[in-house]
Amino acid sequence: MGKDKKGIMSFNFLSLIPRIMFLVIMLIACVILIRMFITNKFHTQDVQAEVLVAGFMYGAGGVNYYDPVTGRIYPQVIDINQFDGAELDSAFFFNGDPG
Repeated sequence: MGKDKKGIMSFNFLSLIPRIMFLVIMLIACVILIRMFITNKFHTQDVQAEVLVAGFMYGAGGVNYYDPVTGRIYPQVIDINQFDGAELDSAFFFNGDPG
């Protein structure tokens, strides 16, 4: 009678091995899928460049003609006086140190 119980227990243990292997494989697959879809880095260089150019082209301190009386910016009229170095440097907003 003791051998039958040992045989049944070994059979039950051996039948659990494929289930455990399947669960481990599924757990690894889930971890891989989750890590693929979670991004820790955001690429914002294109957006930053677009905002910089838009502010430079359409901002009050940019290269376009700015009418100080009406406060209106004429986006397609370029003011030649705005092309000196001090005016162009003031057109860009630098937050903090440039490093």
